[in-house]
Amino acid sequence: MVGNAIKKFLSLLPQPVLGSIERLMQDAQGKGWGAATLSNEVRAIKKLLGGSFEPSVAFDVGANNGEWAAEFHGIFPNAKIYCFEPSSRATEVLTARFSKNPSIVLENIALSDQNGEETLWFDSPGSGLASLVKRDLTQFGIDYSSSESVQVTTLNSYCSKYGVLPVVIKLDIEGNELKALQGGESILESVQVIQFEFGGTNIDSRTYFRDFFQFLSTRGFKIYRLGPRGLTLITIAREEDEIFRVTNYFAYKDK
Repeated sequence: MVGNAIKKFLSLLPQPVLGSIERLMQDAQGKGWGAATLSNEVRAIKKLLGGSFEPSVAFDVGANNGEWAAEFHGIFPNAKIYCFEPSSRATEVLTARFSKNPSIVLENIALSDQNGEETLWFDSPGSGLASLVKRDLTQFGIDYSSSESVQVTTLNSYCSKYGVLPVVIKLDIEGNELKALQGGESILESVQVIQFEFGGTNIDSRTYFRDFFQFLSTRGFKIYRLGPRGLTLITIAREEDEIFRVTNYFAYKDK
């Protein structure tokens, strides 16, 4: 009875009001809440790992200007952080910021599912929107036609070459996150937490939350979504989770 009354009330509301309510309800669940939650993200990793545990190695994949790395370093000062950033302009920023910090290693390279050379697309040099995926952002009035050639490797290749295994991996590479995971399948046994961003870029890369859920859950990871109330365990990939607004997910494997 109450449910029917609510449905009737909602049906009388103007469409713009319904749209606002829809976004508020999504935000409350963490869907679309991930655009400016940096400190919450690292605290979520700390909670998953346990209060006193400090990871020895973390990979910041898609480091851009180093905000995540700086936040992570502040909470885990003894961890070695490897920043992967293919953009030449963003790498200049990272170098100026971290070159004197022995805890942070800078790698001017992209991670994907193959080794070689690819095109990095962007709207402006050093942009946080830069991606190996050629996005269509014309509806937002964004010219996404600038590019540069960048070196690409896989997690498997990099870890094998340098003899390093991450405990934490953060992925924010504008739609190429699943390929990066697929290129690191042999090293995932050592990983405890994988943070990955999901949003509008996944429309252009044609990847879905279900793809991440299946890939990670079949490899022993539990999947969580970060929201205003903290971490929510996701036990099944539902159609309602295919929301292409910036959302942060965390995959955790208990060692």
